[in-house]
Amino acid sequence: MARLNEAATGHTAVNGDNGPNLFSDAVVELDRLYEIERLARSVFGPIPMNDDAFSYLHPTTTSAASAERVENARKLGVAIGVFKESK
Repeated sequence: MARLNEAATGHTAVNGDNGPNLFSDAVVELDRLYEIERLARSVFGPIPMNDDAFSYLHPTTTSAASAERVENARKLGVAIGVFKESK
């Protein structure tokens, strides 16, 4: 990502703001895809149980984790175009 950002900055410095900048477009698209990946991992990953041996790593309760999963599922649906963003 850092190299793409540097390439985008260099492209803008050489060609100005008027021309298409594929490096900048790639950074924006990768950021979007990383967010989709993060949301998918949070939706489809395991929910730690309250009596889990590693519960100190996940201080949220199961119900809070479930609520967060539902919200992330909504965000994922919006990100991939399945749902429309609610206002």
